[in-house]
Amino acid sequence: MSQYSRILAESYVLFGPRGEPDWNPDASGEFIRDVVRFAPMHDIGKVGIPDSILLKPGRLSQVERTEMNMHPLIGGEVLRACAKQLPGRGLSLFKVAIDIAEGHHEKYDGSGYPMALAGKEIPLAARIVAIADVFDALTSKRPYKEAWSPEQAMEYLRLQSGKHFDPDLVVAFESGLPAIMQIYRDLRHI
Repeated sequence: MSQYSRILAESYVLFGPRGEPDWNPDASGEFIRDVVRFAPMHDIGKVGIPDSILLKPGRLSQVERTEMNMHPLIGGEVLRACAKQLPGRGLSLFKVAIDIAEGHHEKYDGSGYPMALAGKEIPLAARIVAIADVFDALTSKRPYKEAWSPEQAMEYLRLQSGKHFDPDLVVAFESGLPAIMQIYRDLRHI
């Protein structure tokens, strides 16, 4: 999933991010590095969710779903605690990680969680990881579902463009599709 995030971040930076708050083109290499480094930590907040919920084989109850939906905020708390262990530079070092953990379940139209952020209010790193995470989840076999083909997953991303996902990032992801497909083929057999 981190490699899908890398391809998407690189593709988007090539387009020249439009309307991104606080975008610094001089720091694009560091931003891409941090997205790749911290994408695998997007669900770190699940450490604070009981196994009875995480490992439940069936659908979650409304109460369980509410508790599960807290994992992005728990992840942010965990990462802020890590940042405090590095006085002086910890928060800047972990900023992208916190953005990813807290924002990867937000939706472009504002219907996501935990803060119901919309559009560019959602940190760029979180919008990138959201697409990579969903593509990876859809194209991976799970005990409860078969893997979708990359074409089916891409069609889903297109259908959710402007709703779940940032439309500019969906276009950037599609522009990186040859590299995405190579990663998919390489990882499919692992």
